[in-house]
Amino acid sequence: ALIVVDLEGMLRFINRPAQDMLGHKKSELIDSDLVLILPVLAEFKTTGDAGGRAVSREMTWYSKSRRRFDVSVFASPAMDDRDSSLLGTVYIAHDITERKQAEEALRESEERLRLAVEATKQTIWDWDIEHNEISWSGFDLAAHLGLAPGTFKRRQESFIDLVHPEDRPLIERALNQALAGGPDYETEFRYVRTDGSLIWVTTKGKVIRNRDGKPIRMVGVSHDITERKRAEEALREGEERLRLAIEAAAQQIWDWDLESNEISWSGFDF
Repeated sequence: ALIVVDLEGMLRFINRPAQDMLGHKKSELIDSDLVLILPVLAEFKTTGDAGGRAVSREMTWYSKSRRRFDVSVFASPAMDDRDSSLLGTVYIAHDITERKQAEEALRESEERLRLAVEATKQTIWDWDIEHNEISWSGFDLAAHLGLAPGTFKRRQESFIDLVHPEDRPLIERALNQALAGGPDYETEFRYVRTDGSLIWVTTKGKVIRNRDGKPIRMVGVSHDITERKRAEEALREGEERLRLAIEAAAQQIWDWDLESNEISWSGFDF
């Protein structure tokens, strides 16, 4: 869309796309004050205000029917070819409504994903293998491990250093197999917090390779399963206490399968 105004802001030219965009006929606009049609332009720093320099901005316009749409506006000086004097301003506008809507939809989708990931204590990570740099989003695992902001180096070996020593060979073996073209990276292991407590994590990752088959990235997700592990351990301990109590009391729990006529039991073994 193209609009030309003189130094007083009176509209001198408007092309068909601009007429369609604003919902006005050319006869309704010529010799009109453009700011009366588009009040938002009163806040737009024009080329005249800027000393003849071209400027641009994204803004919202309204058509004659009050339809709202987003535009990218580029304003440049209209110069007299004879003496290079300033005659007015040329506005070039592009409708960017669909782009803005897509950007907003993407932001909302990313926000929903972020909230879902944080609520489920998941971390989405991306390891740049070539530069050995790791980035992540969602649940902040570094903070959860008790690390002070800015102290954690986002490198693969920095993560390995935080893993329980007994679990490091497991991780290294799974990583090497994935990088060598084996199964996708998948394992469970323990992190050691700065206070000495343990955090159980399950993680899955997929290797991305270049055209030559060389690993260049690995992307994946980690999930804090500490609560699940604690519940499993509590269940095992409860079952063991029950078994010991039954044996100490010389009691027996039995189960008779009437269809197969088989009996199984636990506790005191007579």
